[in-house]
Amino acid sequence: MMKIVRLFGALFILFALVGCVQVNYLIRLDPDGSGTFEETVLMRSMFVQQMKANMDKIDNKTRNWLEFLAFDELKSAERAEGMGEGVSYMSGEEVTNGEFEGRKVVYWFADINLLKPKIFSFKSEAESDGGVTFSFTRGDLSKLIISQPGGGREEMSGSVPDTEQEARQDEEKEPEQEFVQSEEVMEQQRVMFGGMKMAMCVEVQGLIEETNATYREESRITLMEVDMDKLLKDPEQHRKFNPKGSEENRDVREFLKSIPGSKVDMNKELMVKFR
Repeated sequence: MMKIVRLFGALFILFALVGCVQVNYLIRLDPDGSGTFEETVLMRSMFVQQMKANMDKIDNKTRNWLEFLAFDELKSAERAEGMGEGVSYMSGEEVTNGEFEGRKVVYWFADINLLKPKIFSFKSEAESDGGVTFSFTRGDLSKLIISQPGGGREEMSGSVPDTEQEARQDEEKEPEQEFVQSEEVMEQQRVMFGGMKMAMCVEVQGLIEETNATYREESRITLMEVDMDKLLKDPEQHRKFNPKGSEENRDVREFLKSIPGSKVDMNKELMVKFR
């Protein structure tokens, strides 16, 4: 799942700049292999209004984010065409949830084997399928495999020394000083990050008999989940939190896992058997 992890890491870096958001991706799989891909994107209304009031001053990435946040039925239908054969726009609406606003769009797919769910990548200012693929076999005991091509030592650790000399040089490096934030910055982050959530889940319509998923609740498995409120409520952990850590250290997995309460399933192939 490393490419998904990195995409969410890129999302996190962007959100650190534009303010508090909530992004949720949910795939619901029916017994016949069809199903829905649900995408909910929200942002704190205060930040949305501030950006709209300063359209002439914001950069392209922030402008792209505002366009991505707004519900547009025509654009949603166009996006469906890029998600694989048999995928179509099903429904959508503008959403207001307390202090947050944005959109919710649902896509229908005929065959999950052909589905390429779009995940917004701010790093490339475009969308990506995240490299995730699905292999579904229908039967009395149906089987779903969620896989991410690649992996291995290099992707898992960020980089691998090419020679023994480089390895020794890495070992001889002085340990980095622990990152500690000031109270002033922590207070600013409480405002920016309060309520921020990101998640990607798969839910099968049936009873799960067997799975290697790290995080499972009844018929739902979680590939990725981050809830910033859990970090903000822990002063000690918050003080050590570096929002640019994934960019500097290149190990997005460890960065996201360092956030209290986060869930990151690192199985290269995630298997689910259900009936």
